[in-house]
Amino acid sequence: MAKATDVGRGVFAAAGLSPARPLRGGTVTLAAEILGGDFLRESERAQFDGCTAVIGGETKIVVKSGLRPQRLNFAIARMLARLELRASGDWTPELEGEVAGYRVAPAEAFGARVRVAGLRKMSELARPFAITETCAALRVLEIGIASGAVVTPSRVYRPRAGLGWVRDEHVRAMLKAAAPRSVRKVTIADEPDRAALFKVAS
Repeated sequence: MAKATDVGRGVFAAAGLSPARPLRGGTVTLAAEILGGDFLRESERAQFDGCTAVIGGETKIVVKSGLRPQRLNFAIARMLARLELRASGDWTPELEGEVAGYRVAPAEAFGARVRVAGLRKMSELARPFAITETCAALRVLEIGIASGAVVTPSRVYRPRAGLGWVRDEHVRAMLKAAAPRSVRKVTIADEPDRAALFKVAS
């Protein structure tokens, strides 16, 4: 996570932007600074939310047509991270995701928002950063504001080994039964069948 923070801060500084507040215009602002204003293409045939391509000798970010603004914001952030990390020889899938997370919701600004809004409604954290509630819940865990897990239909995400003493199937079971008093269930409302579990102080 320290590496992701260093990379993220470097890009903000190079663009003359502050990580202490939400990025005005989302990651489109950063991408335009790095790649030029005509950096984005849409494709109805794209299999993933985003990829990169060289078109006419210039690097472009290609995104799936019709993405919600929140998913588009993260797709652009992820592709920027991929380009930069591959150029530096530091690329791993994990680091790409962490750098993208910092780009859309810098630890400094996101932590300040959590101190104001708390952890009960992910919409209150997601809205100022134009990210999904799933992304907001993951940022809570990635930054270390709380430990826990984010549960989706296909995967249980546990950044920083959250709830490390519990197997994935037991994490899912907590959503249907009574969780320990030290674990708070938080609904993710903008995508189906998703929730977060945060370990809270007793």
